[in-house]
This record gives sequence, C-alpha cells and structure tokens, in this order.
Amino acid sequence: MNENLTETTPNVKENITPKMLNLPITGIKPKTRPKRKKGIVLESNAATVEPEPEIPENFILNHKGVWYKDDKWTLVCSPLRVIADTCDDDNEQWGRLLEFEDRKNFTHSLSVPMSSLSGDGAECWSRLMNCGLKLEPEKRARQLLLKYILNANPKKHVLCVNQLGWHNDAFVLPDETISSNKTDNKAEQDFLLQNVDRTANKFKPSGTLTDWQENIARLCVGNSRLMFAVCTAFAAAILPIAEETSGGFHLHGTSATGKTTALLVAGSVWGGDKRKGFLETWLATSNGMEAVAEAHNHSLLLLDEIGQVNPHEVGKVIYNLANNYGKSRMNKNISARRKTEWNLLFLSSGEKTLENIMQEIGQRLFGGQQRRFINIEADANAGLGLFENLHGFESSSDLADFFHQQVKDFTARQSANFYSKFATIGTLSKPK
Repeated sequence: MNENLTETTPNVKENITPKMLNLPITGIKPKTRPKRKKGIVLESNAATVEPEPEIPENFILNHKGVWYKDDKWTLVCSPLRVIADTCDDDNEQWGRLLEFEDRKNFTHSLSVPMSSLSGDGAECWSRLMNCGLKLEPEKRARQLLLKYILNANPKKHVLCVNQLGWHNDAFVLPDETISSNKTDNKAEQDFLLQNVDRTANKFKPSGTLTDWQENIARLCVGNSRLMFAVCTAFAAAILPIAEETSGGFHLHGTSATGKTTALLVAGSVWGGDKRKGFLETWLATSNGMEAVAEAHNHSLLLLDEIGQVNPHEVGKVIYNLANNYGKSRMNKNISARRKTEWNLLFLSSGEKTLENIMQEIGQRLFGGQQRRFINIEADANAGLGLFENLHGFESSSDLADFFHQQVKDFTARQSANFYSKFATIGTLSKPK
C-alpha cells in the first residue's frame, strides 16, 4: 500500500479528529481546528472519539473504509458493516450479517457462516470480493478482515430460514418480511432468507396496488379464466393455514388461445421480472424440480408449455410436486442432509391434457394424478379464445398484447398485501 497516505488515513497519533473519522460527535465540543502544512497531518488537540461498541478494538469504520491501528493505520477494505448475529431456529448454523456498497453504490446484504471464517477465511473474503467489496491486496488485510468480522459485537440478532413463506406469524420473502404484529405489518422478529439467489429473485414488486388494480385486475372482471388464475395465485399461501396439500391446474387448448396470458396475469400477483414475468417452464422444472418447488414454497408455481418436457417424466413431476417433499440425501460426512419440502399451488399450460400425453406413450393415468392435476379448458367458448369480455379492445390479440406489457410494469406483489390483511383479521394460526 502507498506509504504516502497522510491526506487519506487517520492520524497515527493516539488522538483522532472527528472529521477524520467522519463520525458524529454528540455532547462533545472539539477544540480549535489544528493547522496543517502541505503533506503533513499535525497532531490534533480535539477530543478522542469513542469507538462504537459494535466495532472491535483498534478498528475504526468511516466513509473511506475499515482501518486497523497498531504502530500505524492500515486500510483493510472499503466500508463494511457487521449488522447482526445470525442463527437458525435450532440455535445452530451461526453467522454474521454483513452490509456494504459496491462501486455502483448498490447495497449488498450477505449472511456469512462463521464456518467460512475458519482457516484462511478464503471462502468468506472471496465471496465478499465477488459481490464488490474492495479488499486491500496484502495478506495482512485479509487477516485483519477476518479479525474485524469475528470480533465485532453487533447488538442485533436475525433468525435465518431456508425457504420463503410462513414462519410463525410472519411471511418471509427474499427482500421483505410481512407480519400482523405491528400496524405497519413489519415483523417483530427479524428474519433472513438464506440460500437465495438475489439476482434470480422473481418476487419483485413494481408499481402500486392502484396501478395493478387499474391496469390488470380491472380487465380480469368478466373473464372467468383470468379470474380463476388470479384467485389461484392468492390462494397459494393459504394452503398451510387450511392444512391442505399441494396441487395444480392445467389450462389446455389450441395454440394462441391465451393460455400463457392467463399464467402471466396470475404471476403478476406475486411479482416477476421484465423478461418472462413469474413464469417457469416445464423443462426447467423437470431438470431441477426440488429446487424450483422449494423456491416457490407457500406461493404460486407457473409451468408454461407442458409439451416441452419428456412425456415420460410428466406424471412423475406431478406426483413429486404434489408430494410436498424431496428425496432424502446424505452429506459427505454420512449425516442426513436437510430434506427439501414445500407446499404450493401450480398452474400449468399446454395444448394437450395429461390424459392425452399418457395415452400417446402407452402409460396408465392414475387417479392420484387426476386429483392432483385438474384439467381446465382454456377456451371460454365465447368466440374470443381465453376471453369473454374484451373491455373495449378491438380483438383478443390486442387485449393479450396489452396484458403482456402491463405485467412487466405492474407486478406489485399484491399477495403480500393480501396476506398481511388476512393475518390481521386473526384467522391465521401458526402454520408449520
């Protein structure tokens, strides 16, 4: 590191000026500002700043970064805050919740397991650097980073959970926790959803409730298939409260009937991205069924185009989705790995029914599959494909095109608002 840091680093003397630390001073009136000479920082006679209790001894945190002082000041990394201790519901899997901004001023919140700090801590600091933390290149900086994280004493505690959905009386989403405990619906217990890819998070709100009602919900009125799709989306999170198992519905019909439109409208209740809304595909779900299902726990899973998947796998996927549990597996140390589980509703689309698919490959259709996967004719028999009321649009395709655009702009995650109201009524017990 450059030795000539007199203008950017704290004074090497014991007394540190508040201005250097960029920290607020309450109840302390510093004395006169010390004179400076070019290239030299003179010792200040201002009051010494007491470090925050969360900051480990000999460390300071200011707008320039994390610093460590022994015989001189050493810059460790860009500003990094240790926000909270974390652990799971069994008081195991302890870690630290860290927060920092990257060079684009995007705020990252990472839950770092304490186990990743063992040894040389490469698992920890490489992950932080991958998310944009600027770490000084010297080996000592990496050692000091681990010391800073390990010795911090955060006042806050966060309970880590492995899947979204209901946890006690709170509904945990990737970026928000909703509860009826307070008037603002914010949970009294802080939760953190672990093992989620934030970049792939589809539970993203966009727009307001009024926007969604005016541009999407209003146009569903008088269209039975769209109303059913939206109601299915809202019903998904009530499954554990009603103690019901998972299950699904399949919209089938000829091409260009409007099946995918119905799925996109249903997905707008929960969120979505700009490219394909809240949709998943049958092909992706078949290849990674357990991971996809767990990522939609207590919510809605949308499966587009059943014709894309191997017909020999369709029946198995339906059974597994409705079964609520994944396979039992072992860790490297021969101990049992946490079994994946979920409780959800899924809405599917395709030109063929499940019965058609099974007949084509010579397989028998079982009663359990029929009960878990109910066929719904996509055509509403009004001469308008999926629709019955065009609400002033000239054609079915015009209304469908309008929906496809609106679900990109107004995915206001209305399910969150709905379930907070549902919990407030007092109907909610404590689903497992």
